[in-house]
Amino acid sequence: MRNFVDPSGQNGGEARSGLTSRYLALTPHLTVDELHDRYWQSADPVLRSRYQILWRLSTGQRCPQVATETGSSAKWIRRLVGRYNAQGPAALGDGRHASPGRAPPARCGRDGGAH
Repeated sequence: MRNFVDPSGQNGGEARSGLTSRYLALTPHLTVDELHDRYWQSADPVLRSRYQILWRLSTGQRCPQVATETGSSAKWIRRLVGRYNAQGPAALGDGRHASPGRAPPARCGRDGGAH
């Protein structure tokens, strides 16, 4: 598990491991200020909401609070943080735009298919 510092300072700023306090550890790809700026400057609404979530977590808000305030599930936020920690900001894009989708169904008719 990742080590992280409890931003509330309740443990004297010592690093702890695990998620017992429900703080999610972010790999420092971007600073708190950079996350904030990208949140406010993003024109893409999906990317904007993802930066908002990461920015709120980076300021010390807990996952359940961020989930409630952003309308996201805690499970999805943990997945987002996992992608961000592994791949950085490049992992935040909306993958739905690049997905080719499923193949169209086979058509019946003149091409010799069943009628």
